[in-house]
Amino acid sequence: MSLRIRFTLLIFALFGALLFAVTLLHQAEQREQTVAVTAAQAEAEQSWRHLITLNGESFDRFMRGYSWWDDMSTFIEAQDAAWAHTHLPRALPFNELSSVWVTDAAGKPIHQVTASDDQPVSAMPSPEALLEIGGRDPFARWFEQTASGIVEMRLAPIQPSSDRGRATAPRGWLVAARRWDQRQLARLVSVFGGSATLVGPHATPSPQKRAMIQVDYPLADANGRTIALLRIARSSPYLEVFAETDQTEAKIFIGFSIAFLAVVVLALQRWILGPLGTINDSLRTRETRDLQRLRQCPDEVGGIAQEVARSFAREQELQHEVLHRKEITESLRQVIDERILLGRNLHDSVIQTIYASGLGLAATRSLLHTDPSEAERRLLQVHGNLNETIRELRTYITGLEPESLPAVRFQETMQNVVDALQPPKGWAANLDADEAIVARLPAETRVQLLQILREALSNAARHGQANSIRITVAAVRNGVALTITDDGTGFAPNLHNLGGKGLSNMRARAHDLGGKLDIISDPGKGTSLLLTLPLPPSIK
Repeated sequence: MSLRIRFTLLIFALFGALLFAVTLLHQAEQREQTVAVTAAQAEAEQSWRHLITLNGESFDRFMRGYSWWDDMSTFIEAQDAAWAHTHLPRALPFNELSSVWVTDAAGKPIHQVTASDDQPVSAMPSPEALLEIGGRDPFARWFEQTASGIVEMRLAPIQPSSDRGRATAPRGWLVAARRWDQRQLARLVSVFGGSATLVGPHATPSPQKRAMIQVDYPLADANGRTIALLRIARSSPYLEVFAETDQTEAKIFIGFSIAFLAVVVLALQRWILGPLGTINDSLRTRETRDLQRLRQCPDEVGGIAQEVARSFAREQELQHEVLHRKEITESLRQVIDERILLGRNLHDSVIQTIYASGLGLAATRSLLHTDPSEAERRLLQVHGNLNETIRELRTYITGLEPESLPAVRFQETMQNVVDALQPPKGWAANLDADEAIVARLPAETRVQLLQILREALSNAARHGQANSIRITVAAVRNGVALTITDDGTGFAPNLHNLGGKGLSNMRARAHDLGGKLDIISDPGKGTSLLLTLPLPPSIK
């Protein structure tokens, strides 16, 4: 994984951590806002309840004061309509009432007063219902749904002022109604501001706007069933400031985080990824031109660039040293190969010829007295062999090929080798060479064939004590084969001591020619040597 990918993953990890932090911050702000809204909601509910209670205190004072007024008790007994028309209508506008009823103790209406600027309110509860409500709560308060809207109803027992504990039986009942219209709702919100509406008992809450507090105040009938909801909503300056502060904090945090990531990315690109990319390109192209600017930096990157430049210089020195050593090694290898070839040629040609000459001299010594003419012939042959050996030694000294082939048939050349290496008692030799296929072989290959032939004949004469030998050079599939067979003592190739150089030299020559050398021999059954060589591609 490259550094650029790693740093990219790091940037993504930082970005993920930023998103996670923003999420945590948002959740914390949401929890804080929820707590603040809950607290503000509870405070608003308490404030509105107090406000509604205060809004109904004048109504409550009217009901308790007029129902505890002795003139009201007297009115019930005398039922003086003039008194009622004089005193009751003046209380309606002052207490923002729509209608007032006065009943007797049985709940039967005696007198009704309605505000002049208001629509008539539907009939008051029946006497039975009125007594039932008063039996539960003498100062009951409930709401009713009328054709003209929601109406707040109040009930109070009419008792003499001397009954301070209001424990005596009611002499009658005072019933009052106040309409909850837009004027009444406007008066409610005039203190704290906002809006107030009447909605159905099952109305869903309105969508909450930011920093908006909404309170639903249930309006119940005489039986405790909610017939409507007083929905009050107003904005909270505290929540507005709180929300704006949260948004500002979130914007600052996000802006700072984005700026931080941008700075990190630019810093990584300028101080790390860019210089490392330049160094990487220099290492790949082996060029130091782009490193010049980095080498002047006084930081770690400059030090790395200087070390890379120095490593390039040391690398060039090492390359020159390697080339120099390679040239020396190649020269040494050539010298060693030449020494190996020289030793192989000396072993296979000169030494074998000298050894054969020594055997010839040993055999000639015994013929000096018995057959002088034969002895002289063999001496001449040994003399010729020694002259040929001297000529070969001179070619080795002057660096020429150890074997120069005269312009004669290859079979005659093989015959000369056979004659030079035959043992003192001689042997019967049978030679057969396909001159056409031999002529297609390069001169160096023919020289190598003669060297292998010389080594094989020397082994047959010295170790195999062969009496007859057969040599053939014939064409085979995609190549040429040299076969040398003798009737000597033979040997076990797998158990034969390979301390000498004869067999190894033959195998080395076969390997150099790209051929295959097979030696088949058993003790007492002679030896057969098969050398198979491929023909060069150009002459196949």
